Amino acid sequence: MPGREDVNTGVLKGGEMVNIVAVTEASEWVDESWSTRASREDMLSDFAGWHPDLAELFANVEEVYNWGLFDRDPMGSWTKGAVTLLGDACHPMLPFLSQGAAMAIEDGYILGEALGLYPDNLTEALAAYEAERRPRTSKVQLEARERGRTYHLPTEEEMAARDAEYARRAKEDPRTTGINTDWVYDYDPRRFSARMREAAE
Repeated sequence: MPGREDVNTGVLKGGEMVNIVAVTEASEWVDESWSTRASREDMLSDFAGWHPDLAELFANVEEVYNWGLFDRDPMGSWTKGAVTLLGDACHPMLPFLSQGAAMAIEDGYILGEALGLYPDNLTEALAAYEAERRPRTSKVQLEARERGRTYHLPTEEEMAARDAEYARRAKEDPRTTGINTDWVYDYDPRRFSARMREAAE
C-alpha cells in the first residue's frame, strides 16, 4: 500500500450516504479552494493498487472535489497597534493533531483574560496575550506538520519502524499512546491569569 495516501470514510444520513476523505500528496497543486471539481478517474488512478473494496467504493462515487491542506510557518508577531489576530488568521495548521479549533478557543480565552488583567492598558494586554499564545501555537503548528509527514511515510519499512517506535513508547508510558501528544492536553489556559498575577506581585 503506498505510503503517501490515506483514506477515511464516514457514514451519513442514516447510512444513505458515505463520505470519503482520500488524502494524497501533490507537489504542484496550489488551488486553495473547498469546491474545486475533480474526476473519479483521477481519484481511482491516485489510489491504484489499494484494496478492491476501496476501488469499488471509489468507482461508485458521484461527486469528487479536490481541496488542499495548507499551513503557514509560525508568525513573528500577531499584533499591530490596537489590532491582534487569533485562530487560523495567525496560526493556520494542518489537521494531523486535530487542534485547529482548540487553538482558536484557547486564544479567545487568553485574549479575554489578558484584557481583563489590563483593562486600562491595551498594549500590555495584547503583549501578554501574544507572549502566552505564540510559543504554544507555533509548537502545535510545527508538530502538526511533522505528524503529516510521519503519518504518510513513503515506504512500508519506514511505516513499520514508526509503528514499532510508537509501540515502544506506549509500553514505557501508556498515557502517551505512543504518539507523544500528552503535552498538547497538559496545557491549561486557566493558569494564565494566576501566573500573570504572581509575576506582578
